Amino acid sequence: FAYLDGSTINNADEKMNYMTAPLRGLLSLLVLLSAMAVTMFYIQDDEEKLYVWMPIRHRQLFPWLYIVTGTLPTGFAACIALRLSGTFTSWGKELLLMFLYVISIAGFYNLLRRICRKKWNFGAVIPIILLVSLVLCPVFLTTRRFPVVQYLLPAYYYLNSVYSTPMMFRFCIYGAVLFSLSNLKIFPQSV
Repeated sequence: FAYLDGSTINNADEKMNYMTAPLRGLLSLLVLLSAMAVTMFYIQDDEEKLYVWMPIRHRQLFPWLYIVTGTLPTGFAACIALRLSGTFTSWGKELLLMFLYVISIAGFYNLLRRICRKKWNFGAVIPIILLVSLVLCPVFLTTRRFPVVQYLLPAYYYLNSVYSTPMMFRFCIYGAVLFSLSNLKIFPQSV
């Protein structure tokens, strides 16, 4: 066995139970689904004009922070589940990766929210993103058939960064790019 970056499996990694290996991928999809739900709540609150009282200078980052704070508890619960299942590396690495994942997801869904603009459009995209993430991210199988689509998905970076340091650096860049894109003023603000 070898990882995507070409490194081989060492003795410490051989202790990992391959029956519980898909658990990390399924938990990543749970965090992804949680972020989708939080984003839907934000869109609904935004459509009901609950944030009109907020000063304009705070409205740019608020949706992103809304998604992050709503998704962090699910990410922390996923870390605890990984610890209990035995598919855990170390607290520092797992918390860093989960934090990067939550930040990336928030940027991803904030950007998607700004593109879709209505909760019905966003809701229609949810099953598509979940299915594409399930198939193209290494949850059960690793595939390299659609690399361009894989590079757009936050779960792809999270799942591949666990044992690959170069992929972790790409993950940081991906999160920064998503954060920047999701906060650009080229998309109309609904508030």
